[in-house]
Amino acid sequence: MRKERKHSRLITIWATILIMFTVLSQDNIVFLQHNGRQSIPINNVDSIKTQGTRQFNVYMIGQQTPYVVAADTALYLLTLPDTLFIQFNEGGVYFQNPHMDWIRVNVQGSIVNVLTTGKEPLICEVSGTCSNGRLIVECDTTSTIVLNGLSLVSQEGSAIYLKEKQETVIEVKAGTTNTLKDADTYQNLDATDKSNACIYARGSLTFEGTGQLAVQGNYRNAISSNKNITVNDGDIRILNTTKDGIHCDKYCQNGGTVDMHLSNPATKGIKAKELIELIGGLISGEALGDLTITDGETTYCTLLKSDSTCHLLGGTIDLKHHGDGGRCVSVDADLIVNGARLNLECQGNGGGYINALNDSDYYSPKCITANGNVRILRGQINLLSTGIGGKGLDCSDTIFVGKKGEDFISEDSLLIKIETRGNAVVENSVEDYLHGCPKAMKADSDIELYSGTLRIKTHGSGGEGIESKESLRVYNATIIADCYDDGINTNQRCYIKGGLIYCRSINNDGIDSNGKLSVSGGFVASISEHFMNESFDTEGGRMYIYGGNVFGISRNEVYVSEQSTVPYYSTKTKFNEWGLRYGDSIRIAKNHYLTISLNQDAVMSFFHEVSFDDAFVIVASPSFMQGEVYQISDGLPPSNPNETLLDNQVILGGQIDESEILYNFKP
Repeated sequence: MRKERKHSRLITIWATILIMFTVLSQDNIVFLQHNGRQSIPINNVDSIKTQGTRQFNVYMIGQQTPYVVAADTALYLLTLPDTLFIQFNEGGVYFQNPHMDWIRVNVQGSIVNVLTTGKEPLICEVSGTCSNGRLIVECDTTSTIVLNGLSLVSQEGSAIYLKEKQETVIEVKAGTTNTLKDADTYQNLDATDKSNACIYARGSLTFEGTGQLAVQGNYRNAISSNKNITVNDGDIRILNTTKDGIHCDKYCQNGGTVDMHLSNPATKGIKAKELIELIGGLISGEALGDLTITDGETTYCTLLKSDSTCHLLGGTIDLKHHGDGGRCVSVDADLIVNGARLNLECQGNGGGYINALNDSDYYSPKCITANGNVRILRGQINLLSTGIGGKGLDCSDTIFVGKKGEDFISEDSLLIKIETRGNAVVENSVEDYLHGCPKAMKADSDIELYSGTLRIKTHGSGGEGIESKESLRVYNATIIADCYDDGINTNQRCYIKGGLIYCRSINNDGIDSNGKLSVSGGFVASISEHFMNESFDTEGGRMYIYGGNVFGISRNEVYVSEQSTVPYYSTKTKFNEWGLRYGDSIRIAKNHYLTISLNQDAVMSFFHEVSFDDAFVIVASPSFMQGEVYQISDGLPPSNPNETLLDNQVILGGQIDESEILYNFKP
């Protein structure tokens, strides 16, 4: 932040003025040699009186040789500035106030080198337009660079090169527009010159001010720091970059806007080696770049990339990726979302390639990918992937949603919406049916859902909603999954301990566990429209119902373990010698409610959008009384319901017309 130091002094010495300053231009500088070697603009001088003869140096802006003036009296009101003013022009560089002992300014053509040797912080305000200039600052203390309407293009290297390791604040002055572009190739100043960005700093960088700054990285990076970069305010725009838009060890944004536009393959928008932290402000941008494949290794174009962890604690992220295999957010370690709003879209496609092991492999566009754990505690996340094989959230470890012990949390506090529209990369092959399948949410380890709302939708072949390669545990979340493939899929176990769950699949199982499926609380509704699949599919009939309410509709049988403790009913599938199914199946019309009732008192009702010539139904509820005869009805929803759940897909309680009864059963 620019510091204003104003010293008002009144010196009254009785004498007369020997020289009149009316002959001097207001652009001149008075250099007060007897007063700490400070300089002031001549228009700040009222009159001068001194005791005895004193010598004053009068400078023209940008001129090293002074005019020497003698005076023996002076009366003046003096304001001492502490700012070095630099103005770039096509015809040269002009500077004001460069003659303090600890500041040296060297100008060669349109290249300005500022060197400080004292302990005072440097404040340098830069303005003007130049198509072949540079600002090089060597400051051994903290410095502030104020951009006040600067348009600077470098033909030799960085537009702004901060050579020392001290922290620098770049203040973008309110109401100004500033543009910086670096050279396509660099001419290093010396052996220590490692600059590789339009704005390059060896120390930490902090951006402040409310003006606009546009930066283009023609050589490698647009903005780079060997340490940390903090954005507190301002409007920063990355016009384009060859490698990274912003490159640093740690990136923190507290406010302001950072907007990125990437067109080159395998580029990164914001890349941090250790941490990306968003506390406030907006990160936005679009990317057109595709992935690259070199010697069987893939490198992806990514808008937000952390080589370690990423904490999204506030603010908003709006990113759209058009390139094949692109990533909006990529994190190599843990990702935490606790209050941020994310709107991410991938429009590019996935594809196949031969990897470094000479095997067939597949790549996919991903809105979010993380190699560590993903913890989503608060926030609103909206992910859309429209291309082939696209994924919403892909985690190599465990996904945690919500907090332990939370009974309910509104969608305003924790909402995850994920949609995929593409098909699998390979829809049919000799080796396997599908490769490179689209997934809304996938974890290579566990998924634990404590609270919040998840709205999941997939359209294309192989499109699964929530997939855990190990176990899934639902404690108290709300899940609405409307999918082409499995709504929920686990490779090992699925535990539903509470919450509200609705899964619908048009081409596979509603909920599929390759091991055990256990329901001990909450409400679970599942529907499968495919003729060979089930509403609840488990390995060897290992579905256990210990609590909660269960409602399923499918064209195939669901097997429930006899160890279940909650009363349930399941229609049974039978086959004759020709493989035809017959028995206790039910014909159901589309866009109706299937209702379970006792003496016209509805227990639960479930809406279905398609018709079934032979539906197999499973229902379970702690309210069922053994020995009583319950009815299955199909038609209008119950009147006067006690409660509606899952966007009115499920109704609890109410009354039903006896004329609609299709089937009677005993749990």
